[in-house]
Amino acid sequence: MRACRISRLLFVWFLSFWIHPQHVFAAQPTTAPVQLGGQRHMFIDEMMLAEIRGVTFQVHPPTPIKPVIRDEFPWENPGEYSSVIEDPAGYKMYYLSTRDGVAFVCLAISTDGVTWEKPKLGLYEFRGSRENNIVIWGTGTGSAYYDEYDPDPGRRYKYFTCQIGDDKPGTATTEGMVMYTSPDGIHWVKNEVQLLPFNADSQAVFFWDPNHNKYVCYMRGNQGDVPKSRGRKVVRAETDDPLKPWPYAPSPNPFWHDHEMPYVTTELPSVLSTDDRDPEETDVYGSQVFLYPWAYRVYLAFPTIYYHYKNERVHLSIDGRGGNAGVGEVQLCVSRDGINWKRYPRPAYLKQGWYGESYCGWPWVLRGMFRRDDKIFQYASLRRSGHGGREFVQSRSREWDGFVLMHQPADRFVAAEFDYAGGVITTEPFVFTGDRLHLNLATGATGEARVGILQADGSAIPGFSVQDCYIINGDYQSREVKWRSGADVSKLAARPIRLRFEMRGTRLFAFQFVPA
Repeated sequence: MRACRISRLLFVWFLSFWIHPQHVFAAQPTTAPVQLGGQRHMFIDEMMLAEIRGVTFQVHPPTPIKPVIRDEFPWENPGEYSSVIEDPAGYKMYYLSTRDGVAFVCLAISTDGVTWEKPKLGLYEFRGSRENNIVIWGTGTGSAYYDEYDPDPGRRYKYFTCQIGDDKPGTATTEGMVMYTSPDGIHWVKNEVQLLPFNADSQAVFFWDPNHNKYVCYMRGNQGDVPKSRGRKVVRAETDDPLKPWPYAPSPNPFWHDHEMPYVTTELPSVLSTDDRDPEETDVYGSQVFLYPWAYRVYLAFPTIYYHYKNERVHLSIDGRGGNAGVGEVQLCVSRDGINWKRYPRPAYLKQGWYGESYCGWPWVLRGMFRRDDKIFQYASLRRSGHGGREFVQSRSREWDGFVLMHQPADRFVAAEFDYAGGVITTEPFVFTGDRLHLNLATGATGEARVGILQADGSAIPGFSVQDCYIINGDYQSREVKWRSGADVSKLAARPIRLRFEMRGTRLFAFQFVPA
């Protein structure tokens, strides 16, 4: 009798566990189904997921391959505020250099993104010679963009930057945030309009955002003079016409600090900053926001998080001088709209620490990326010194000096990682087009993956249940799913459905419905 009571209690406990709201999804969705079509869905966060059990989201850092740009010439001192763009001719890298107290932008070109050439363009004189690859003189803290949306081909290339001081000695100049334009990416003209009256100081990012139908920029803001300041942050602005003054809300108390122009504090909305999870005196340096065009509503950002060696940490600065010194690491941030962001502190996307025999104190991801087959190409600086120019740990080699090519398997920035004992994801209703379901996933040797297709109300579709799915085991960037009824899902297209993933010991990165 007692055994029966215990059995009944265990059954009630088991039932209450599985019907707890935390573990089930609403049969009636509260929003209209997502029109996914044939676009890829990446598991970078909880968007479009109604049920998650036994699953965590995990960042997957890239693999540094080799240095591709080093300083070879007297005018070169490659700085982090650099950009890589893809255009019809191939690839162009615009990199900051600072020599003789002047900042300027240099150009390197490539047909494959691996081997780069520095053309002698003859545009600007440096120490008595024009045999160099300098394309913009007097600035260098901006980012380049190939603008296929501008109807004027003379403005196809844009360089959005912060201009402080004369770009042409002896002439009047427009300061603050300004734009340079070019028809070919080589010959640039400054647009003498002050777009925003602020000092960005760090690299500004600029691009056309088709999801908002606006040009947008991300630039440095500042928290202002507050106790235990978290200092730098990232602010966002948007406009219809990038060559006219951009809208902002003037502040009654501009924050001038020690520069010729004020920093942004409240004039533009803040979108990225450190928070209570971070140590004091830690802030966001740069943004490196990128609208990822190969998936449905994916924005990625690669800011360097700056850990200051000051106050009780001043002894870490070796000589005890402190000041504006410290180290950094790149942390991945993800968003679905470019405004609301989720930051993954661990693991770091690029760490402080040893890369082979070289120690990096200040990693920095260059603006831009491009896709080749099943790989994403990115570039980074793995600077030996920390912020402030000091090497806090002495490297044993210079093997990673310059700009480094990195590879990231396509769409594998973040994984939905299913527990070894098993986990479940059920999506919100969505509508797809296509004939086959493909998964980007990697199981362990003892991992396995199955997926079922459900009606919008969560009920099973005969022939496409999880139990009908053939087990998947292995590492695939595009694995077709098969059920006992076959792989053709075209009869389920153009109507709301859900997907249910039941997996164990598996990293799931993305899914996509594709033509047969």
